[in-house]
Amino acid sequence: MEAGLHDGVIFDLLIKGPGPSGFEYLEVTVQLPEVEKRRFWKTFSFHPKSLPYLQRMLVRFGFSEEDLAKDWDDAKIAEMRDTLLGRPIKAKLTKVKAADPNFADKDGMDNDLEDIFPADYAESTGRGW
Repeated sequence: MEAGLHDGVIFDLLIKGPGPSGFEYLEVTVQLPEVEKRRFWKTFSFHPKSLPYLQRMLVRFGFSEEDLAKDWDDAKIAEMRDTLLGRPIKAKLTKVKAADPNFADKDGMDNDLEDIFPADYAESTGRGW
């Protein structure tokens, strides 16, 4: 797939881990209808130094910064799932050297899910995101 913005949907959200940092992380699965059953994954660590990346993404989808600054309990995770699952999005894909040759294009490249935005996002109107 070409690098850039692609229409998609948030297919799944899972809490996993702990990861190498010792903290759990959120795995977001995005499905793009352009290519049947093509899915991409983005992980967001709950490590205090990494948490702002997850918070920035959630603010784009209407969560308040104040609410996201509080502890991440089961109720907050449930609200996040309820709000985001099935939600149309724009997936920003980049080209990276393929780690697995089975997924490489003719140039040895694959796609990486760089970021996730609301469906009405356009890079020309980035709104500070």
